[in-house]
Amino acid sequence: MKKVEQEIDPDLTEQITIKNDYILIEPDEFDLLELICLIGNLLALPEFKSKPNIWILREEVKNLSYSDLLKLKEFSKKNFPESITHHKTAFVAESVYQRAMADAYRGISIEMPVKYKVFSSLEDAEEWVREGKNA
Repeated sequence: MKKVEQEIDPDLTEQITIKNDYILIEPDEFDLLELICLIGNLLALPEFKSKPNIWILREEVKNLSYSDLLKLKEFSKKNFPESITHHKTAFVAESVYQRAMADAYRGISIEMPVKYKVFSSLEDAEEWVREGKNA
């Protein structure tokens, strides 16, 4: 997969909120194409380099397989900014299946320059991303 020049899609920006100390991502859809577009938008934001991320996984996963997770990781890896100052991404999973998918993604993304962690509440995720940079 080659690195793509991503322009920010205004339709997807409604799913991304820049908070004071992190970026909140709340996907409307949860399939491979929609996630690739959303990740592309996220990586194109200037704030991405300095703020950790929290993903709220509310929608049930639609047609997302383990091989799709590998594709998402490869897309992220190829398009990841070279210099970032944050090193955390939290997933807040509301269902057992979402938690399993988030845990699977965390497991295959060990070599990424960020640490991934899965939570069941937004409050716990916020606490974790606010801790020291590499805790």
